[in-house]
Amino acid sequence: MKMIGSLLLLLLVCSISTVQIILPPKTTTKAPVATTSKPATKPTTKTPIVITVSPQPLSLQSISATVKQLSTSLAQQKVEIQFLQRQTKAQAVQLQKHEVEIRRLQLQRQVRQVAFSASLSTRDATTIGPFPTHTALVFKHVVTNIGGAYNLNKGVFTAPIRGVYRFEWHVGAPGNSYNVGVHLVKNKDLIANAYEVQSSGYASTSQSVTLILQAKDVVFLRLWSGSRLYDNANHQSTFSGHLLFTI
Repeated sequence: MKMIGSLLLLLLVCSISTVQIILPPKTTTKAPVATTSKPATKPTTKTPIVITVSPQPLSLQSISATVKQLSTSLAQQKVEIQFLQRQTKAQAVQLQKHEVEIRRLQLQRQVRQVAFSASLSTRDATTIGPFPTHTALVFKHVVTNIGGAYNLNKGVFTAPIRGVYRFEWHVGAPGNSYNVGVHLVKNKDLIANAYEVQSSGYASTSQSVTLILQAKDVVFLRLWSGSRLYDNANHQSTFSGHLLFTI
């Protein structure tokens, strides 16, 4: 509206202004005549010519039409600005979505590399059990822990992302009427058990399982009650797992 008021004021000033055009005077000199009786004619100076131009005042109808035209132009510009603002906002939202997707893909690429393998004993001969209740096992000697999903202090694997995982465990112990029983637990559920009984010599057993895990699901091994487990520097009792693919 300020712009319209300024333009209207300019139109009114132009409609009442008088313009004077002043033309410079012409100086003429007659050429001298070669006679002996008359002297040369002096220069003649004419009065400056003033032309006054008085424009016709603008009518209220013409001013109103001009104001209306300017208002329409400003309204169109306002619509265009609002459209550009909406378009810019939409592009910003789209860019933010792309950035989130890029971060997700980068994270997914990082967590695709998940694998671990650990044995029960770090170096010395170790015998665990028997216990009256099921007891969680901690495999302390870490051979591989790509992605850092296995916690060697707790013996727990935590899935970093939703996917299909493969787990294997190989365990054993001397006979002497003690059995070897180790089962795999997902969160609080018993999934699979490896079990062997041998009265003498060395008893060993193995098991493997493929699981669909959600992010933050935990997997660990638990010694069966009344069972015994053995390991030494040869790392005979092991627990391993890796990510097959995400889903």
